[in-house]
Amino acid sequence: MHGSITTMANHQAMPVPVLRLVLMMALWPARGHWTDPVEYYCGPVCFEPDDGYGVITFPITGTSWALRSINEEGLAIGISSTLLPGLRRHENAINQDLAMRIIMQTCTTADDVRDFCREHPFTMNLVCVDTHGGIFCAHNTSAGLFEIPAQGSAAMTDHIVNDDIKGQLTAMGVREFPEPYPTRPRRENLINFARQYNGKCTAKDVMKFISTCDENNSGSINRHNRGTAFLTFANPQNDPKTFWVLQPYIKDRLDYVNDKFEQLRIS
Repeated sequence: MHGSITTMANHQAMPVPVLRLVLMMALWPARGHWTDPVEYYCGPVCFEPDDGYGVITFPITGTSWALRSINEEGLAIGISSTLLPGLRRHENAINQDLAMRIIMQTCTTADDVRDFCREHPFTMNLVCVDTHGGIFCAHNTSAGLFEIPAQGSAAMTDHIVNDDIKGQLTAMGVREFPEPYPTRPRRENLINFARQYNGKCTAKDVMKFISTCDENNSGSINRHNRGTAFLTFANPQNDPKTFWVLQPYIKDRLDYVNDKFEQLRIS
């Protein structure tokens, strides 16, 4: 998944679990050619509700799935698309945008999110981490929850990662499983990064990894820059109230530099 990344004002030298960093990334694909300034399409939003936790989120105009968030308790969530045509929905299934808003305003841990997803089905791939090192990675569907075991690290892009889950979803009515290219090589690249660093890395390592464009690697997170709007990044264990964003800075081009991450703080 491509994503917006945050500007790290203070590069951390202390190793941190790679999962907490990497899985808050996502790539927002651009449809067609940009004809307006990119800031018209995207932007971070801070909610300070009367009840519940404050949230920094990153909705994108024209899409229902483009949401990345961290709340004031340090719960961070990354999401990606799931297309399941024909799926027979449970009667208590809810809209995924509503689900994200409720989760971020009421949950503090990965366990809280898991409990919510079990009780309120909705369709969206999701990875979340909390300040205690808790991890929750799953294919959420409006017909039930399919959790992916996370052993030190996890990654999710835009496809169903397990053939057994695909078989169960087929029995629930799914006719096909659309997969945008290159969702599989991107996920493989994320997993290889975690393996390379043996579960430990610095925030600077992650920023370099996701902002570097490698035209020889189809799984490069920032390959084909014209298809990317923003990159996002969160590290709740070391900095539970910060959301970093990396955005294009060259006029008429969607290009990035490794040290231009903007740091957003939630009070």
